[in-house]
Amino acid sequence: QMYFNALSVWIQPGTSYGWADSVLLALLALEAFRIFFAHGVFWLVTMMKWDSIDWANVMKYEIPAQGPLMKALRQKTGNELIHLHAVQAGVPDFTESIVKASTYLPASSVATGCKYDKLRLLVFKPDNYENFKAMDFPDLSDMDLDHWNGDFTRVLATLPTTDTLFFPFGTYKLDMMIPMVLVSMTDYSGDITKLGELTANSLPAKASTEDVGYDITSKVLSDPRGAFLAQQSFSEAIQAKGKTAGFYKLISEIGDLIDKAAAAKAGDAGAPLLSKTPQGYEIQLRGALKASPKVVLRAHQTQSLPAGWESLPKVDPMPSSAT
Repeated sequence: QMYFNALSVWIQPGTSYGWADSVLLALLALEAFRIFFAHGVFWLVTMMKWDSIDWANVMKYEIPAQGPLMKALRQKTGNELIHLHAVQAGVPDFTESIVKASTYLPASSVATGCKYDKLRLLVFKPDNYENFKAMDFPDLSDMDLDHWNGDFTRVLATLPTTDTLFFPFGTYKLDMMIPMVLVSMTDYSGDITKLGELTANSLPAKASTEDVGYDITSKVLSDPRGAFLAQQSFSEAIQAKGKTAGFYKLISEIGDLIDKAAAAKAGDAGAPLLSKTPQGYEIQLRGALKASPKVVLRAHQTQSLPAGWESLPKVDPMPSSAT
């Protein structure tokens, strides 16, 4: 449009032009033609060949983030890790697609793991999945969940001292409304150093003084969707297609149980029906590389719990590997 406006202003009826003016007008006309016609033809051809384009190959070379941790993990696993993104807590990856796309927001507001201090934790999230509105793992399609499990399996194999997997929900996501999992290691510095030329975070991850931990292992193992953990480690289970889909749904549904307990408590107190306590909790798998890991629920001490859960054994809200 700008070039056409320039031409309409420049060209005047009854005006003669020298060779220099003629060359400039010709260049403006050619550029206008290129923009309005050449680009149109390009996208027409692209749309005609859309179904035959190898999008997996395009994603492989164009989309993946190139942060230092991702480069190290790709080299260590020998895989492109298309469906996983990882950072150290509090160390944003400026090559991440969401950072490059959000030109009007700083990386400190949108980058994965940006809301954390530089804790001794790794932050993982699925990447390049179909449902862009997904907030938790059950929101992913079966295919995307299998892709995520495959890449996560490869990464865990490069972190031999992995201890605890943290699955945050609600307020424990720190406004990062995406499927995500954090990982602590008994030798965080050692595992990170072995990946390559990376500077490992050094701050301990401490729970709030108002957080409480409950051992909910018996509740999870008594559910058919989590019973496999009695005989198998989580890291082994995610290698089997579809085996952990039920587990992801199980730990997500704990939020529904908490909501029902909060609603019942509010009803008993005569609170307005529209009031709702914000749901916030975290599920921890302690000993994720071993069979029969301990499953811990971390929540604020005022958070309502499902009936009978208050009597479950209390444990430290954070594992020693994180602190």
